[in-house]
Amino acid sequence: MARVTEDLDEMQAAAGVQQALFPDAPAEETVQPEIAPEAQEILEVTGPIATDEGEPVQVAGLVDVVTDFGSKVTKRIAEAEKRVTPGVPPEDIQQVGERVVVRQADPDDIAALETIVGKDYTKGLNLPAIMTASGEFDLAGYMQQVKNLNRDLFERARRGTLNYDTLLGLAEQQGTDRVLKKWLTREPGQGETAEDVLAALILARDLTKQTGRKFEEARAANDPAARQQLFAQAAQYMTMEFTLYSNLSGATSEAGRLLYAMQQAQKIGVDTRRSDELLKILEQEGVDIEHLGEMYLALPAPARPQFTQGIMSKGADVLTEVFINSILSSPVTHGVNIAGNGIFSFYKGVEEVVAGGIGAVRTMRPGANQERVYMREGMIQMDGIRAAFLDALLVSGKAFIKEEAGDFASKIDVRNQRAIGTTGDVTEIFNQARQGNYGAATVNTLGTAVRMSGRFLLAEDEFFKAIGYRSSVHKQALARSLSLYDEMIAGGKSVEEAKLAAAELRNSIINDPPEAVMTTARDAARELTFQGDLDGFLGNMQPFMSHPATKLFGVPFFKTPVNVLKEVGSRSPMVLANPGFYSTIKAGGREADMAMAKLSMGTAIMGSFSMMAAGQSGPQNQVIIIGAGPTDPQARQAMDRLGLYPHTINIRQADGTYKGVTYSRLDPLSGMLAIAADYAYYAQYEDDNDVLTNLATAAGLGMYNYALEMPFLEGVADLSRILNQPDPGLAFEQLQSFMSERASTAALSAIPTVSAFGAGIERVQNPHASNTMMPPVGIFNEDPTQLPPYMRGFYTALQKAKARHPMFSDGLPPSLNLWGEVRMQGKGVGYELWSPVRISEAKYRGLDKELMTLGDGLSMPSRKINGVLLNAEQYNFMIRRMNEPVAGEPRLLDALNELIYSTDYGLLVTKEDKLAAIRATAEPYYAAGRKLLMAEDPSLADRINAAR
Repeated sequence: MARVTEDLDEMQAAAGVQQALFPDAPAEETVQPEIAPEAQEILEVTGPIATDEGEPVQVAGLVDVVTDFGSKVTKRIAEAEKRVTPGVPPEDIQQVGERVVVRQADPDDIAALETIVGKDYTKGLNLPAIMTASGEFDLAGYMQQVKNLNRDLFERARRGTLNYDTLLGLAEQQGTDRVLKKWLTREPGQGETAEDVLAALILARDLTKQTGRKFEEARAANDPAARQQLFAQAAQYMTMEFTLYSNLSGATSEAGRLLYAMQQAQKIGVDTRRSDELLKILEQEGVDIEHLGEMYLALPAPARPQFTQGIMSKGADVLTEVFINSILSSPVTHGVNIAGNGIFSFYKGVEEVVAGGIGAVRTMRPGANQERVYMREGMIQMDGIRAAFLDALLVSGKAFIKEEAGDFASKIDVRNQRAIGTTGDVTEIFNQARQGNYGAATVNTLGTAVRMSGRFLLAEDEFFKAIGYRSSVHKQALARSLSLYDEMIAGGKSVEEAKLAAAELRNSIINDPPEAVMTTARDAARELTFQGDLDGFLGNMQPFMSHPATKLFGVPFFKTPVNVLKEVGSRSPMVLANPGFYSTIKAGGREADMAMAKLSMGTAIMGSFSMMAAGQSGPQNQVIIIGAGPTDPQARQAMDRLGLYPHTINIRQADGTYKGVTYSRLDPLSGMLAIAADYAYYAQYEDDNDVLTNLATAAGLGMYNYALEMPFLEGVADLSRILNQPDPGLAFEQLQSFMSERASTAALSAIPTVSAFGAGIERVQNPHASNTMMPPVGIFNEDPTQLPPYMRGFYTALQKAKARHPMFSDGLPPSLNLWGEVRMQGKGVGYELWSPVRISEAKYRGLDKELMTLGDGLSMPSRKINGVLLNAEQYNFMIRRMNEPVAGEPRLLDALNELIYSTDYGLLVTKEDKLAAIRATAEPYYAAGRKLLMAEDPSLADRINAAR
């Protein structure tokens, strides 16, 4: 036990250091003002702006040194937060996207409410005696007596934290008697405020106590008349209690701020669902009043609330949390996130420079809207990372320690952001262990470990949101100051006066941004990290897309990819189909400048890239740019055999091979490049000139292809393919297998080593791809190929998990291409574990080039023979045998190469004739592979023959 205490002491010391390094920023910290260059001349007159310099450090003991260092870091972090974050709005209830975020209560908050409703306040609510049931009930007078008799109680509540001071202050302004009265006479459908709810909670709690007491007194009475009168009084108390609880229950779905009061009330047993139980009693007919009391006293004690989440629902949230974080665990994902945010930040700067030029020209027209973008704003954006790097790093570090975004926004759009445990704050977890709360500390530690990849993602985004926020504040300050300068010059002021006023305004906005500036900057920060709130139909879809079933079976991510597509769409010709674009241009102003800049830059980039992809910017096939690639499965297989991959730029080397570099997932630039590459591909094979002239249509096709490659449509393409099967029976079978596979994949992700991170390590250690078809023998020595579809789905998920695991992938057979060659999933070099850019080597010649060009050519052999499913080893055996020489003839690959270079093939004109010749040459090899497989495996041959 002593050893445990020593360990906890060490943990507590470490927690203290971390708390000193990354504490919650004090609200009253003074920030070192930033001074714009234009303000230097002001300082010559007014002197420097006063700031707190802090006391000199005095050398003392280790504790004093750490404390002093911690206080300096605390102050530095507070300064950074004031400069690069908007801070958390003071509201207890905030709307963030589709979620209502409730501020977490401080211990003082909970203690204050417990005091108010009577846990520690032994006096309780002093209710005046209610008249007998036969007497007249003066509600207004009764409420006035409640107010007069409980002044001490409300004074005691006023000593609570700011939250309760605010609530009770508002209640006083409105009149406590009015607030209490309205809850007994409330009309259905009314929304309520938190200060009224607090008063109703106090009354409801004590009414429950007094109702129970009255029924007990009535039951104990011996005199029949007194007994009847006491039961009548108890029934009256019960009616009031029912009315209060019913109105509280109805209001919970109508008032956002009520969530805060109810969240705290639930901790101490105030359960509004009690009204349902009371209603069932009151609705019963023919029940004598004594029986009524017995039923009331049999109700569950209100001190034991049942506001717990269902086991199944909680389990689904936990599984979703594990699944999503396992997807995010690859270092490549974080490399992509950092690179994408950084490139977008720089790209926006260039875009704003262009917008500034457009604004300068547009405002020359008489009568034009003079509000505009200035070119210097773009320079501020491009310089943002350098200028705010340290501040952003400090804010990011605090977010990592606390596991909490400053604005509650996150790319992980699940309904429960913290399903395992209640906190991710490392210092809080240490404190829980130190205080002996080992259960909570253990669960929270487990949750922290599971969410570690999400924590890194959050910290990365906080860094770039800090950059975006600071840049936006400075840009707004610049724009407003320049606008003021122009207005003062137009008003007849001197240049010196205008410059001085503009500099003062700019520094004022930078050092103390108005609420409107902070709101705009907050939106800009979220836009930079693709976390902006969705509106319209897409916004309404967010709750559905956050459900665990949607996450597990189709759409792991939704809001961020949709925001990416919106950014890409606003920079592509598709924006011309949006009527809102033209109204924005017509209105003029900053939005018009930015809209024109986005379209002009996007069109220029896409046009140039499309020409490169079409081979019009250099020697033929010197550069091969691949977009999504051909949609035809046979053509895609041929492209894979050539070593060409979607969304790559491939440059021919001196030996005739190609070296490819990926450009995907660096959005929104990648999206524009992908659209351009797909347009070039469609242009090569589209004979209808009317289609080619409609660039927006081609861009739409490119956007569709790019969207299918994004994480938020993972599973959707498979579902679409299954549901579009012409055979309903086959479609149902595949659907069962698909649903089982997705569920099993999510469950297997709970194993710590089964994740994207493990898959990355496996690709580096073993660059050969694995065959994930059914194994020859199942877990219970059964034949998995003969199991029902839903069980085959489990084995498919298990095989894929093994293929992605460094310890088990070697136990799977290799994945072979059509020629019997082992397929590659990488080069096996270390940088592939973290680099967002993939380097590949390819060739673009011979048979596969011809097959890729033709499309609809040779496909991989079917995985079934006469409806009998093959396992992985049987399938590989068949492929190897079909690539062996047949009766002295050359191998399949040699025979096809001889064909396409023959004179007879060269005389063929149409695509159909060429494909017919290729298939006729290949078919005997396919048949030979099937025949040799059946000869090798008699039991399989029996099943195949029986299925004929």
